[in-house]
Amino acid sequence: MLFQCDIYKSVQKAERRQIAFRMSTEWDRMEKALQNPFMRSMLAPEKKDKISNIDCVLSYVTSQLVAKNKLEIKSAPTDDDYDYIVFDRYIKKEYDKRKDKDEYAYATIVDELWQKIQDVFDVFMSWYKERDLYHLIGLRLTLLNPKNKNRSLKERQDYNNTLHEMYVDFTVMDMTEFKNKQRKKIGNLININRYNRNIQEGEEPVSLANLTYGQHDMDLIRILLVYNVTLCIKNTQDNQYFPFWFYQDITPSLEHIHPQHLHDEDISFDIRCQWYSEKCKEIDEIEFPVKLEKGVISKGEIDEARMKLNQVLLLTDEEKNKENKTSLSSYNSKKQKFEANENDYGHELDKIDKLFDELAKIDPKELHSIRNMALVDKDTNAALGNGLMATKRQKLMKRQSLFNKTNGEEGAYTFMGTWKVFNKQFLEINAEEYTTHALNLLFWSKKDRDNYFADIESIYNEYTK
Repeated sequence: MLFQCDIYKSVQKAERRQIAFRMSTEWDRMEKALQNPFMRSMLAPEKKDKISNIDCVLSYVTSQLVAKNKLEIKSAPTDDDYDYIVFDRYIKKEYDKRKDKDEYAYATIVDELWQKIQDVFDVFMSWYKERDLYHLIGLRLTLLNPKNKNRSLKERQDYNNTLHEMYVDFTVMDMTEFKNKQRKKIGNLININRYNRNIQEGEEPVSLANLTYGQHDMDLIRILLVYNVTLCIKNTQDNQYFPFWFYQDITPSLEHIHPQHLHDEDISFDIRCQWYSEKCKEIDEIEFPVKLEKGVISKGEIDEARMKLNQVLLLTDEEKNKENKTSLSSYNSKKQKFEANENDYGHELDKIDKLFDELAKIDPKELHSIRNMALVDKDTNAALGNGLMATKRQKLMKRQSLFNKTNGEEGAYTFMGTWKVFNKQFLEINAEEYTTHALNLLFWSKKDRDNYFADIESIYNEYTK
C-alpha cells in the first residue's frame, strides 16, 4: 500500500517509483535490523508468529494512529491484516479531511506516514544501541508481559500504553531522568509490598527474606529475573547483552541450590534410584568422621543406611535397561520390595538427607527461601535433579557449552546470577583452608547463602527504595 505507484497520475509516477525504491531499501534495512533476536525481544517480549519482524514497529504506529485519530476498527489487533486496515483507514480519513486537495495530497499523506514509521524505528534502534536502555526497556516490558499466550485485552493495552509512555518520555526527558524512571517502574512491578497493603491482624508482612517456594513463586521468579538482568548490566567488561529472546522462549523455573529433600518429591522409582546412585558418589567424596554443631556423624552410621538401601535402590546396568526377562524380574523385585517397605527405606534416606543438610547448615525454612533459589529454565531444572552443587555445576556447564556450540538451538543459557551461584563466586576468601576445603565445592554453605542474599537484596533495593 505504501509502495504502490499506479494510483498516481502519470506526471507523478516516475517520481513515486524513485521514492518507492528508496522506501523499499529503507524498509529492508529496518527489517534486517529487527531480525536481530536481541533487538526484537527487547521490544516484543510476547513471542509472535509474524512473517516480518518490522511488524513490531508497524503495530506501535497503528496503535497510536487509532488512539490519536479515533479510528473505528472492527478487526482485532491480533488479526493478521489489522495493521493494513488501520493504515488504509487512516490515509482515507486524512485525505477526506483536506479541503484544498491538490494532485500531491495523497502522496503527502503517504510520505508523512512513512516518516512516522522511520521516526519510531530510529527511537527503537537508539534504545537497542544504548546498553543500559536495552536492558531497562527489555526488562520492564518483559515483566509487564505475563508468560501467557492468551493475554487479555487489558494486558495488551497495558503493553501498548507502556511502550507509548516510554516513547514520549524518551523524546522529552534527558537520559538520566529517563533511565531513573524506568528503574522506578521496574521497582513497582517487583515490589512485594504491592500485594500486602491490607495485612490482617496478627499476620506477618511478607519480606524479601521470607518469600517461600510454593507460595510466592511468581515473586521469586520476577525478582530473580531483575537480579540476573542487573548483573548483566553491571558486567561492562565483556559488553554482554541479556538474551530476552531466550527468556521468552522458556518456562522460567526455580532451582533449589542445596537440593530439597527426596521425601518432598513425588518421583518415580527409577528417578529415586538415579538420585540414590548420585548421592552415593557424593558421599564417597566426604572425609569421615564429619564434625557437626550437634555432634559427629561416623562413616559407620551412613554405611549402615547404605547397606539397606543398596538392596533395593542400587540397580545394575542390566536392571536399568531391563534388557531381558532375568533383569526385568530382578528390577521388579527390587521395586516391589521398596514400595512394600517404603516407610522403612524412607527412614534410611532421611539419614542421608540429614547428613547433607547438616553439612550445609541449612534448615527446612531456609531450604525454600530466596537464599536457596536460582533462576533456570524448566528443562534445566529437570536435568539438574537433586544433586549437590558440584554435580549441578557440571551439568550446567555442559548445557551452556552445548548452547554456545549450537547458537542457542540446543542446551540452555545460564543466567549470570545462577552461574555465580554454582561457581561459588559469592565466597569471601578469608583463609586458604576455607577456600580449598573439598566440602566447599559440594555444599551451599551459610556464608554463601548470606552473601547471595545480600547481593539480591542490594539490587532489589536499587529498584524499590
